[in-house]
Amino acid sequence: MKDADEIQRLLTATSTVRERYWNFVVERALCLGPADGKHMSGGACVAAMVHLLEQESGQPLIQASAQFLRAPASGKEVSFTILNLKQGRSISQLNALMLCDGVDSVRLLATLGSRASMGDWQWTKAPTVPAPENCGRMPFIVEHENDLHSHLDIRLALDPLENDEGRMAFWVRTPTGTDPVSASFLSLIADYLPEAINRSIRSRAGAISLDNNIRIIARCPTPWLLCETRLSAIADGLFHGRMALFTEDGALLALAEQSGVVRML
Repeated sequence: MKDADEIQRLLTATSTVRERYWNFVVERALCLGPADGKHMSGGACVAAMVHLLEQESGQPLIQASAQFLRAPASGKEVSFTILNLKQGRSISQLNALMLCDGVDSVRLLATLGSRASMGDWQWTKAPTVPAPENCGRMPFIVEHENDLHSHLDIRLALDPLENDEGRMAFWVRTPTGTDPVSASFLSLIADYLPEAINRSIRSRAGAISLDNNIRIIARCPTPWLLCETRLSAIADGLFHGRMALFTEDGALLALAEQSGVVRML
C-alpha cells in the first residue's frame, strides 16, 4: 500500500506552461483499467483541473461539472486550457478543457469563490458504520501494482451485498490528515461511486463515467473520509447515482452525482 500523499502530490504538481496551456504527463499512479490499457481515472482528471482552476483564480471551488469524452492513456501528455466565462466580485464561473493528442478529453464547468457566513446547518447525515480500523480493504475487481487503487487505503464499511437499497459506504485515508481535505482530493474520491455497481447487482460489472458533478460544502481536516454512495437506478445499460463525503466525525464535506455506462466484465 502506497500513500495518499503521493497521489495528492501528483494531482497538484506544477504543470509546464506553454503559451496559454498547462501540460503534464499522465502517471500510472493516477490510472485505472486493465493491465495493458491503464488510463487516467475520471476523478484524477477532474481533480487536476480543479487544482489548476483554484490556483489560477485564487478562489476556492464551490462546484464543478465534468463531461468525460476520452480517457488519456498512461504515459500520455495532456494539456489544459482555461476560459473565463464570468468574473464577479465574489463568485467566478470558469470553463476548463483537457486535451490529449490535440483531442478534447474532459470538459469542466466550475464555480469558484466564497461568501460571508450566515450560519451553518447540515441535514444530510453520515451513516452509522464500523470505524475504519474495524473494516476490511475494499475488494476491487481490477487492481494492479502501482495503479490508483494500490495507492489509496480504502476500506469497505457498508456492503451493498447486505442491503437491497443500492447503498455502500467506505472509508478513505486522506493525505496528511492534519490539513483540510482539498477540493482536488474530494473530486478524485467522488469518482469512486461506480464501485457500488458490481456488489449491488451481484455481478462482475464496471462502468465508464459520462459525467461527474461535485459540490464542496466545507473544508476540514480529517484523517479519514467516510463516503456513502447511493445508486438511484440502472436502466438501458446506464447507471445513475450520488455520493456524500463526510469527515470521520460526520461533518459533510462534499456531494457528488454521476451517470455512466455499465460494462459486464
